[in-house]
Amino acid sequence: MSRSALAALLTASVCLLCMGIADAGGPPKPPNAPSDLVATAVSETQIDLTWNDNANNEDGFLIQRKIGAGGTFVDLDTVGANVESYPDTSCDASTTYCYQVRAYNSYGDSAWSNEDCATTSGPAPPAAPSNLVASAVSTSEIDLDWVDNSDNEDGFVIEVDEGDTGTFVYLDTVGANVTEYPDTGLSEGVKYCYRAYAYNTYGDSDYSNVDCATPVGGGVVVVSNMDELRAAVAAVTSGTTIEMLDGVYQLDPDSYPNDTYGMLFMDKSDITVRSQSGNREAVILQGEGISDRDTQFCFKLYNSHYVTIQDITMKDVYWHCVQLNEGSLYFTVQNCVMWDAGEGPIKSTVTDCANPEHYSDFGLVEDCLIGYTDYGKRTCVEGIDLIASVDWVIRDTDFIRARKKGGVGWGFFAKANSQDTVVENCYFEECDIPLSFGGGGSSADIFRYCDTSWEHWRGILRNNVVHLTKDTGVYMNHAADYSIYNNTLWTTFKLADSSIDIRNASYGEIFNNICSEGYRLRDGDTQATVANNIFFADANLFVDQENADYHLVATATDAIDQGCDTTADVPYDMDWESRPKGSDVDIGADEF
Repeated sequence: MSRSALAALLTASVCLLCMGIADAGGPPKPPNAPSDLVATAVSETQIDLTWNDNANNEDGFLIQRKIGAGGTFVDLDTVGANVESYPDTSCDASTTYCYQVRAYNSYGDSAWSNEDCATTSGPAPPAAPSNLVASAVSTSEIDLDWVDNSDNEDGFVIEVDEGDTGTFVYLDTVGANVTEYPDTGLSEGVKYCYRAYAYNTYGDSDYSNVDCATPVGGGVVVVSNMDELRAAVAAVTSGTTIEMLDGVYQLDPDSYPNDTYGMLFMDKSDITVRSQSGNREAVILQGEGISDRDTQFCFKLYNSHYVTIQDITMKDVYWHCVQLNEGSLYFTVQNCVMWDAGEGPIKSTVTDCANPEHYSDFGLVEDCLIGYTDYGKRTCVEGIDLIASVDWVIRDTDFIRARKKGGVGWGFFAKANSQDTVVENCYFEECDIPLSFGGGGSSADIFRYCDTSWEHWRGILRNNVVHLTKDTGVYMNHAADYSIYNNTLWTTFKLADSSIDIRNASYGEIFNNICSEGYRLRDGDTQATVANNIFFADANLFVDQENADYHLVATATDAIDQGCDTTADVPYDMDWESRPKGSDVDIGADEF
C-alpha cells in the first residue's frame, strides 16, 4: 500500500471514531436505550428523575411526561449527552405523573426506557399553635396569647369550656398571624378554659394546649405602712389595686428575710400598685442602699401579666427596682421615680431561650425618672435593660447619669434578639451611652428563640434629646433594620467623637437628626441610609443648648423645613406637637 493510501485510510478511521461509531468499519447507528428510570416526588411541585445512560454515542435525551397512568405522553424537555438526572419543577400538587426517556443522535432514536410514575404531595394543614396562655385581666375579661407555629394558616379557631366541664364549644375565629384574643363579657368567679387550632383549606391542625383562668375582682386595698403592704401583696388576687398612702415604706430584710427580694408577684395578673395621692415623691419604697446586697429588688415578677406600678418612688436597692422573669407580659410603669438601683432600675430576664413562655413582652415605661445620684455600681449598668423582649415602648422618660465609674453605662439597652422597640420623646443627661439597640456581646443562651442572628430587629428611636455623654449618643450593634429619626444628640462631653455609632453589620436609616458630632460606620459590612441630618451642628440652632433647652430658634434655617418626610413614623415632635408646621418636616426633635 502506498503512503498516500495508508494516510487516507488512517484519516477515515479517525473520522469514524470522532463520529462515535462503535464499529469503525460498520454502519452508523442510534444509541442504546437508557434504563432504570426512577421518578421521585420531592415536594408539592417537583419530581426528580434519574436513569442509567447505556450509550456512548448519544447527542442527548428526550424526556416525556403524562398525567396519570392512562394519560398520553407529551414531550417535556431535552438534556445533553451523559446527563442522568432531571428535576421536573412544573408539577401540580397532589398529581400523579409518569415519565419515559430515550436517547437520540443524528442517526436515530433509541428505544424508550422503562416507565415510572410518582405523585406529588398535597398542601398540608398548618402546624398547631402552642403555649396558649389565658390571663384574667378584670372581673369580666380573659386575654389569650399563643404562639403561631405555621406559615400557611388561614386563621385560628378558639374554643372555650365554661366552668371546666370538659366540654369545649366554639368561641370565635381570628385571622392568619393573629396571636392574641380578648374574651369579654364573662362572669366573675367562673373558671374558663381555652384551646385553639389553626386551619387552612387543606385541613385543621391539632389543638394547642389547654389553659384556664378565672375572672376575679380583687377590689381596692389601701395600705399605710410596710406591714400592710407585705400582707396586701401576699394576699393579692387578679383585679386588685393596692393603693399606698403617702409615706416611706422601708424594706427590712433583718426582720423579714423575704424583703431581700422585694415585693414578689408570682403567677398573678391584672394587679395595680399605686400611690393614692398620685404624688410620686410622697410614696417611697426603698431598700437599704445601692451597695447593700440585703435588699436586692423593690418588685420582682414571675409569670405575672398586666402588672402596673404608678405614681411612686423606688430606690436604693442592690440590683433592680423592677425585675421581670419567666415571661411577665404587658408590664406597665407610669409616673414613677426609679433611683440608685445598683445594676439598673428595670430589667427583663430570660432563663430558657427556647421557651417562648419566658419572654417578657409588650412593656410600657412612661413619664418616669430613671437614674443615679452618682454612678451605677454593678458590673453592668443600664437604666433599662431588655433581654429578648418584643414590643416595648419607652416614652416621655428622663434618664439621668446612667453611667459606670471606670467603664461604660447605658441609658436604654435592648439586646439578645429583642424586636420592635420604640423609644420616643425621652431625655438623656450625662449617660455614658444613652441609647442602644444591641450590644454585640450577649451570650447565646439568652437570645430569643436561641436565634443569634441579630441583637435587635427593627425598632425606632424618635424625638429623643441627648444632653452630654461620655461616649456616643446612639449605638447600633448587630441591629437590623433600625430607624433613627428626628433626634437631637449633643454628645461633646468627654470622650465622644461620634453622635451615632453603627457596628457589626447593622443596617437601617438615619434621617432628620441634629448631632453635635458626626456618625461612624464600623466593622466591615455595616450599612446605613443617611439623609437630611445636620452633623457637627452649631449650638446657635437652639434656645439655650448649654442648659439643655433644645427648642429651635427662628434663625435655625438649616433645620426648619429641611427634613425629609418622616411623618408616617414621626407625626409629632418632642412636645407632642404635630409635624410639620411649615412646608416640610424640621430636622431634630423639635418642630418650630
